[in-house]
Amino acid sequence: MRRRILLALILVMTLTTVILFIPAAIALQSAERHEQEVDIQNEAYAAEDQLGTNHAITPVEDHSFAIYDKNDQLVSGDGPAVGDRAVQIALKGAPAITTTGGMIVASAPSEGGGAVRAAESTSEADERAFSAELRLAGLAAGLMAMAIVVAVILSKRLSRPIVALANSANRLGSGDFTIRVDPSGLAEADDVANALNSAAGRLGKLVHRERALTADLSHQLRTPLAGMRVAVESELVAPRADSTQILTEVISAVDRMETAIAELIALQREAKPSGVLVDVGQLAHAAADRWRATAGAQGRDITVGCPSRSALMPIRAVAVDTAMDVLLDNAIVHGSGTIHIDLDVHEGLQRVTVADQGSFTPDAARDPFARRVQDSQHGIGLSLALSVIEAEEGTIDIVNNDPTTFAIVLPLVASLSAAG
Repeated sequence: MRRRILLALILVMTLTTVILFIPAAIALQSAERHEQEVDIQNEAYAAEDQLGTNHAITPVEDHSFAIYDKNDQLVSGDGPAVGDRAVQIALKGAPAITTTGGMIVASAPSEGGGAVRAAESTSEADERAFSAELRLAGLAAGLMAMAIVVAVILSKRLSRPIVALANSANRLGSGDFTIRVDPSGLAEADDVANALNSAAGRLGKLVHRERALTADLSHQLRTPLAGMRVAVESELVAPRADSTQILTEVISAVDRMETAIAELIALQREAKPSGVLVDVGQLAHAAADRWRATAGAQGRDITVGCPSRSALMPIRAVAVDTAMDVLLDNAIVHGSGTIHIDLDVHEGLQRVTVADQGSFTPDAARDPFARRVQDSQHGIGLSLALSVIEAEEGTIDIVNNDPTTFAIVLPLVASLSAAG
């Protein structure tokens, strides 16, 4: 790219210089010839004056002088025996300049009716023109050298942002969405750079969101898949009389997986609906029902304590379901004893707490809600729960370490009687 720009600039400058140099050289040669003609004419007049004053002409190097009478005959000097055209014009009373036989001839009328003839070789004018053309060529060469330097600087200046754009585009194509092209000062290149930066940012967010969705789906499907495996293995070890029971359990697990996939995709890609109110108390009871069998398999129970009034809120039910599933799964895997779900409305906030009989030891160097391993199933649950609740303008906190208690806090819009 840089080489092509450099060659193009040099070509343009060379053509410009040549186009200007040729007319200038022609004009210079014409000017030198005209100057020579003027000089030889002046010498003819000077010779006529000398002849009238001193009756003799002072010799001039490389010039020849001749005197003719009124009959066009050579009287003295260096010239043809019979006057040429310039002499004939001068005998009529007018000065004349002609070129003949490689000589420039000038004549001037004299007082006695004759004429004075002065001549010199045209090569002198050619030599002076050639010398001037050499000086002009030297000036052109200097200008070309300066033009080449300017072309090199401009080619670097013009190619640098293009090279930067090409490198950034290659990095973007390789999956590096952190690329940012700095402004170059060239409006067109900066427009492309801004578009590339914007595209990289959008693609980075899109890929990050899709990777997070993949990891979240993997995490959410882990539990129902494990349940299916346990159910099938148990059935193989101790088959029940009614074989449809295992099929029903597997279908139920598949339904939960389909629901989890649909819910997570909806949370990631669909806009939050307006005007839809959700009863959080009902969602808490439904979550307990979903996980009670899993807890019972470990000899544990899940209880739900609801106040006399439950909250209707403009949130997506799938967000609360996802967060509740994460917290209950976390309590079953890492906690102990009975799991308690409680709801409380206070100061415009709806709080849903999930507590078990275990204890939580905080790590000062690690945020429990941060994804600890990129694109891994580990360290995703709490991060997923927090992200979906934050999308509903709420939050999740650890309100107690012993017993371990998590709280989902959501802004309240309206509270109605559970019976109403």
